[in-house]
Amino acid sequence: MNSKPTLVILRALALGDFLTGLPALRAIKRAFPEHHRILTCPKWLKPLVEYTDAADEIIDGAYFENGRFEIPTNPQDRIKLEQAQLNGLRITQYPDIAINLRGQRTSLHKALLALNPKKYIGYYNSEVPETKNSPIWEQEENEVKKWCRLLNAFKIPADVNDYKITKPTVPFSNWVKNTVIIHPGAGSIARLWPVERWAEVAIWEFNNGNNIIITGSKNEREIALRVAKFAKIPTKNVLAGNTDIMELLYLCSQVHHIISTDTGIAHIAFALNIPSVTIFGPMAPSRWGPPSNNDNHIVLWAGEQGEPYSSIPDRGLLKITAKDVINKVVCINNKKNN
Repeated sequence: MNSKPTLVILRALALGDFLTGLPALRAIKRAFPEHHRILTCPKWLKPLVEYTDAADEIIDGAYFENGRFEIPTNPQDRIKLEQAQLNGLRITQYPDIAINLRGQRTSLHKALLALNPKKYIGYYNSEVPETKNSPIWEQEENEVKKWCRLLNAFKIPADVNDYKITKPTVPFSNWVKNTVIIHPGAGSIARLWPVERWAEVAIWEFNNGNNIIITGSKNEREIALRVAKFAKIPTKNVLAGNTDIMELLYLCSQVHHIISTDTGIAHIAFALNIPSVTIFGPMAPSRWGPPSNNDNHIVLWAGEQGEPYSSIPDRGLLKITAKDVINKVVCINNKKNN
């Protein structure tokens, strides 16, 4: 039985949530080195949690099969995923500290407060008296800054620039070096860019002498195969559904650049500082985009915010053409060569 004081953190449903929360998680570790840190986190992310030392233990609530990670794209599944984590919190009764890095909804606050923590950290909610002295939630604030601001308000120094992770040393395959990753999947239908445009970008990359790897989760393998078929890329280059999180991290660390929509792999690119082009829509890059002080990462956005869990691709996203993406890749290549 663990004899250390316990600290419970509500945070990650998926990869992007975890990586944007990493500066806050590191700040918590520094502030409470004597505590046993418990993080809500899908099981498939556990190796990355251990690699970054973001927590000592996780509360699982995820889709996980055959050692490969799978991300639910259906919003209802994500609600179930969150509820599984909230239910899992019940095993951690009476922690010394409970920290809400998920949001300011009443249900989230109450799930953590039901544990009867000695200290509670979370954003203000008028329906939750325990948050009366907490900072005010700002919906449009950058996701990394949001959680660092919360901790700083509670006298826990958090640095928004503490997002980087070191490149893993365990190789996956030598042939992936100096290639390009194309990641056509996304966490919701609203963020799905057309297959034909992905294929056009892939063909351009191939014609410019680059090897192509297409990544994604198990749920995204079908769209990855469709892109490969349109672009005449060998099936062996489609790794969607065939990598665990650490293999994906290694792959990303080896490539020339990464092209994706606003999804988890973009945050891997930011964390590893691998050049990237990220297609945004419906969320603004100011909320989920790369660090503002790093020009290794280029974003494309039509300037229109939409519904992130719409059942159809975002209108603004569809305004971005394959040529737009290719032009940004050219910018990355020019920077690399200068």
